[in-house]
Amino acid sequence: MIVSCNCGKYQFLVKKSDIPSNGRNVQCGVCGEKWFYGLKTSTTSKTKSTLAPKVSSNWFSKLIILLIFLTSLAGAMNLLKGYILINIPELKIYYILIDSIIFELKNFIQSLNI
Repeated sequence: MIVSCNCGKYQFLVKKSDIPSNGRNVQCGVCGEKWFYGLKTSTTSKTKSTLAPKVSSNWFSKLIILLIFLTSLAGAMNLLKGYILINIPELKIYYILIDSIIFELKNFIQSLNI
């Protein structure tokens, strides 16, 4: 039978006897992806196998890391504001933009009457 990797790029020929009826954990020999592989029930014998659904949170992890990085960068730029403005006066527009965003957020929060 053919087992497809969760990444969707690779397929492998596997003996049916290597996969027990209740399924097992498998790993792609190329990309290293691990997942649970289970056989379908005998009522659907025409299809060879099925992959257990897996929710990949890889993109979510990368998004969180990006947000942490950008927040850290903004914090460092705020901490070094005086030094940056002396040496790179072109970034004055960045600080003006940040100040206007903070001002608008304060007005928005006050308008909510919280």
